[in-house]
Amino acid sequence: MIVEYKGSGMSLLQDLRQNGIYAIGVAPDGDKIIRMNDQTMHIEAGSVFLPRHAPWLGEFRREVLAFPNSRYNDQVDALSQALKRAFAPLHVAPVQGHYGRRKYV
Repeated sequence: MIVEYKGSGMSLLQDLRQNGIYAIGVAPDGDKIIRMNDQTMHIEAGSVFLPRHAPWLGEFRREVLAFPNSRYNDQVDALSQALKRAFAPLHVAPVQGHYGRRKYV
């Protein structure tokens, strides 16, 4: 779970942790339009899939399609944050040991 570490998100993070729910606090860069713009390439490339049927799908589509000219944009912001994490390069920890003839350090 990702929660923006600003505004009401700070107290939400504290409440979640007190209830044994680990959430990651993130400090977003730029505004919502810039964050979503950074992720549109993944959508345009066909790398983002939505379920065919879901109770929330109609409202989600309306919000995404109306963005940024809509009063409501929280789901779009959550989508941009999720895509940022989903498509971020993995940071692989160094491996130590011998594998075959190569030595990894």
